[in-house]
Amino acid sequence: MVDQVDPGANPEILEEEQALRLSLEQADAKRADFESELRSIDGEWEALSSRRVQYESLEQACCAIEKLNDEGVSRTFWGDRASDEQVLAHLVEVRGQIAGLGHEVTEVGERRDAARERVEQHLDVIDYIEDDLLHAIEQEQRRQQEWVVERAENELPWRL
Repeated sequence: MVDQVDPGANPEILEEEQALRLSLEQADAKRADFESELRSIDGEWEALSSRRVQYESLEQACCAIEKLNDEGVSRTFWGDRASDEQVLAHLVEVRGQIAGLGHEVTEVGERRDAARERVEQHLDVIDYIEDDLLHAIEQEQRRQQEWVVERAENELPWRL
């Protein structure tokens, strides 16, 4: 893109072009902010990823312990180490932790999706501004390429 000002350029188109360039700079800065926010949320998502794997193992362990209880053989597994009430209370506590992680994963996932949507929408805005800027530049270039009709001034005879 040309940054020099043509002295013969149409001032209205120059103002429009400058305004569009400013809008483009601002939109690009905002896009960079949105992308930075998305990278931050992606970092949170990755941190949750390892915890999700661990909690999946806990979920499987809870299911196995519940199956032992359902089949009536949990005493064989636990012996005298824990009462049925203690086992049940611990299962409720662990299930609560699993549910808490699930809520956290959902919340981060929703924020991540929203951030991606903001980036995509802002890229669309940038595309529109770039199209408008290109149109303004092309319009000025067409105007500059127009043929100017020049005539010598002749005095016309008087007619009655």
